[in-house]
Amino acid sequence: MTRRRLADQQNQSTPRPHEGSLAVWRWTVSETTSVAWHLAVAYFLGGALVANTIPHLIAGVSGRPLPSPFASPPFKGLSSPIVNVAWGLFNLAIAYLLLLRVGEFDVRSWLHVAVCFAGFGAMAFQCARSLGRGAVP
Repeated sequence: MTRRRLADQQNQSTPRPHEGSLAVWRWTVSETTSVAWHLAVAYFLGGALVANTIPHLIAGVSGRPLPSPFASPPFKGLSSPIVNVAWGLFNLAIAYLLLLRVGEFDVRSWLHVAVCFAGFGAMAFQCARSLGRGAVP
């Protein structure tokens, strides 16, 4: 059997995804470490929601009002502490689903943690920017 025929047989035995398909889009660092794009989005959003949980729970438990989507006007007016506790717990529940139920989030994988931390950091800076404008008394 010639080399060309042998190579053709090997290519036929292992199907490859179409170049434009979603299966090709993986964030690969090495042969053993990769994250599918939809899991990377879930981990990023999960980290962002964990960061958004913190100020709402702290403000709610300490009895202080804080802007939330349910205020009037949304994100500018102040919501009651009860609403902030509920919003913080809702964010935490969705973060749990995104981090631990959508994929297999591995705390020991630096790639998984880095994607989650990027989402956490992005939301933390956004919270600091929006709350630093003087919206909170």
